[in-house]
Amino acid sequence: MRTSGGRLLAVRLSDDHVAPNALAALDPETGRETPYFFFDLPAEAELMTMTEYNDVVVENGRLFFGARKAEGPAAGQPKWTHLVLGVQSSAAKK
Repeated sequence: MRTSGGRLLAVRLSDDHVAPNALAALDPETGRETPYFFFDLPAEAELMTMTEYNDVVVENGRLFFGARKAEGPAAGQPKWTHLVLGVQSSAAKK
């Protein structure tokens, strides 16, 4: 997704809905993963993590998920819940 100090920043998603999702740094030399922060998403926003249809961006310690395209909703269909979603750490800033 993005590099920071020679490391790749990536989103690690939980596939069991028990372990938390994480924004992590991957060291290409050692393969070590260092979490920056853990987060959860509301169930109705889980589709925002599908990179085939959404962009995932890291900027200034925040993680953004955004739909690439929006059409509809079609007549009689439920309205959208999320088109853009931002997540940030709740850790105190120094």
